[in-house]
Amino acid sequence: LGAFTRAASYTSTPSSARDRATAAKEAESLLLWMEDLDKSGKNQDAAPGTVAYSLAMDAYAKSGHMDAGRKAEAIFRRLESAYVLETESTSRKDDKRERQAGRKTAPNKFCYNILINAYSRQGRQGGVFDSAERILTEMEQRYEETSDEAIRPDVVSYSSTISAMARADRKGYGAIRAE
Repeated sequence: LGAFTRAASYTSTPSSARDRATAAKEAESLLLWMEDLDKSGKNQDAAPGTVAYSLAMDAYAKSGHMDAGRKAEAIFRRLESAYVLETESTSRKDDKRERQAGRKTAPNKFCYNILINAYSRQGRQGGVFDSAERILTEMEQRYEETSDEAIRPDVVSYSSTISAMARADRKGYGAIRAE
């Protein structure tokens, strides 16, 4: 987790944008390595959980990278895929991965909020507001479908989306939608 710690350190202190972008890439590289170790069977104890995915997403959210939202969303989608695979594998009694069921690799409100925040912080790039609103809508729909309190939108979810609206590169549109 050293790269994750370094990424968190770089992204929470006033270092250069280059350092933050490098830290985000390092965190994602470590996440990929962990996934590969798990998938290859070389070290299933290295299988990343929700925290590892969240840290890599947060590194991009704080990186200042012009595609921070898209990069964080790609990691989020991998988290979703890992959760689906884990859920499927635990439904088969003879599966080797069953022992990992307690790992709880599942998207939660913190993951969604990091993703919305990544789009919000991306600045005035085209589609930032639409992407943040799309993620919030997805979060609301999943909560309605599952009644899972772990993904129920909270004040951070709505505030981050409002922030993205305020930064929308459409004259007055963001302010109108935020109302």
